Amino acid sequence: MTTQPTLDLFTGLERKDRGIALVVAHNPDWAQWVRRIILSLSKARDTFTVEDVRKEAKAIGVPEPKHPNAWGAALSSAAGADHIEACGYRKNAIPSAHARVVRVWKAKAIHVREVLE
Repeated sequence: MTTQPTLDLFTGLERKDRGIALVVAHNPDWAQWVRRIILSLSKARDTFTVEDVRKEAKAIGVPEPKHPNAWGAALSSAAGADHIEACGYRKNAIPSAHARVVRVWKAKAIHVREVLE
């Protein structure tokens, strides 16, 4: 007889937070650039997605991170710092993403103004 794994939301969230911190720690310069892009986009637009962050990063010459999971970690980190919040989902428009669903983000207005000023 097989046993079901124990579900422990707290441990799962703890591991997620640790993983995000590790990804950001392994890409410190990149993470700083991308954080500023995220804050700038959240101030300039009503909503945005990871593809908007990636496009802006490419446009200003920010290199790709060491691991592709760093993009999501950067957004999660900004959300964890109360700068942005998730507000929905939509299909990714980048052809190589095969229309997978991505989270839509928006600013937590008061925090964005404080950080950028």
